[in-house]
Amino acid sequence: MKKNLAQLKAQAKKLKIKGFSTKKKEALVNSIMMAQARKKKSSAPKKSMAAGGKRMMKKRGAKPNRVMRRPVRMAQKRRPMMSEYNGWSNYETWLINMYFDQYFIDYVSETYGTDPSLYSQSYEIGNDLQEVVSDMAYEDLQGGGPLWIQDLINKAFRDVNWRELADSTLDSIVEE
Repeated sequence: MKKNLAQLKAQAKKLKIKGFSTKKKEALVNSIMMAQARKKKSSAPKKSMAAGGKRMMKKRGAKPNRVMRRPVRMAQKRRPMMSEYNGWSNYETWLINMYFDQYFIDYVSETYGTDPSLYSQSYEIGNDLQEVVSDMAYEDLQGGGPLWIQDLINKAFRDVNWRELADSTLDSIVEE
């Protein structure tokens, strides 16, 4: 049976749909269908947790016969994976720093000097450090090596924060 607009508005009023008087017929039909689905879902019997039905949780410090309606869940601190590693932005950056820290300090001191104005060049210094380490890896693989190893190394080098390494190196040089 098709309903006219007045009948649809009356049905929407019963379902307590907001703004039903300004809606067009199609939008009103969709709103009514959604409201009926929500009503049907809320009136459906809940699945029981156990054979007894209700989940019984006692509140801390409460009398033995008092049951919580909604059990408290312990808050878990969620951090994105690999958000930090030992104070560095990620594992790859930390690892490169661990192996090349003193070498970077010597290289930058010899190449650029110890002027504190180097901080404005940290991007270029980071690129130089990346080139130096890439060349070392290429030499260690005797001109290339298996492609799968090259791919792994390239992926790791892309994840390294070279500018962070350059800033750390510059900090070490200025402190000396």
